[in-house]
Amino acid sequence: MTQLSHILYLICVYKNMIVEILSKIRLGLLALSFLFHFSNANAVCNLNAQYTYTDSMGHIKLINLSNGYNRATWHLNHTNLLPNNTVYLPVAGKYLITLTIYDTNQVNCMDTFMGFINSTGDCITQAGFKYSSENVGKNAAKFTNTTVSNRLKCLWNFGDGMISNDFQPLHQYLNAGTYSTRLLVYDSLYQWCSDSIELPVSVKECYVEADFTFIDTNGLRVFLNNKSKNASAYLWNFGDGSYNYNYGSVSHTYTNYSIRYVTLIAKDTINNFC
Repeated sequence: MTQLSHILYLICVYKNMIVEILSKIRLGLLALSFLFHFSNANAVCNLNAQYTYTDSMGHIKLINLSNGYNRATWHLNHTNLLPNNTVYLPVAGKYLITLTIYDTNQVNCMDTFMGFINSTGDCITQAGFKYSSENVGKNAAKFTNTTVSNRLKCLWNFGDGMISNDFQPLHQYLNAGTYSTRLLVYDSLYQWCSDSIELPVSVKECYVEADFTFIDTNGLRVFLNNKSKNASAYLWNFGDGSYNYNYGSVSHTYTNYSIRYVTLIAKDTINNFC
């Protein structure tokens, strides 16, 4: 081989070696670039959304227990975006709350938790009443409202075609008898929050209550204080064989010391002599 041929041969060999080395360097740079891009696109996203809540008569406070987030959103029943972590649910029942948290420093780094909460609601209305037909007049009844409610409004139906919105009415019927009386109560803010109760109410043509007390004035003489109600005529039986008619409070003198049983009969001589 001539000297010139030898030189050309060496140039070709070294050229191929240089090309091969440059190719390997290029592939190494590409590999490094690929590794860097993969690691950046798949950074660790350690988000775990979770929450709890408190309930005070339908006023719900949502408490975010998540960590590592810098943005959070709340949704009620999938669609309703809540402006903050509080919501008023006056109707008792189950509601779906969705919490989504984000780490905006990473691409597509988010987590979602969906769960049901129970609202006690703001409807506390339980109707109840009792009544008395004593000492209230002829054919009358006095009603005592025992309803449990936050903001109470009432509608009474006395069973005789008459109604009232009074809280504790006094009602006089035209005739004595038993009437089916209904009380409807409802929340003054939420009329759907209501309850009712219906009870039989009996009223008398008249009501008389006989009653008296006594004072021993000098041993044998006693003073009898008539405390009867709704009566206009009286009969006293002093227990010693003597009587007294048509007097209210009376005094009586016994002839000797003994235990006496005094009887007072009270009558209403105006209302059918009851």
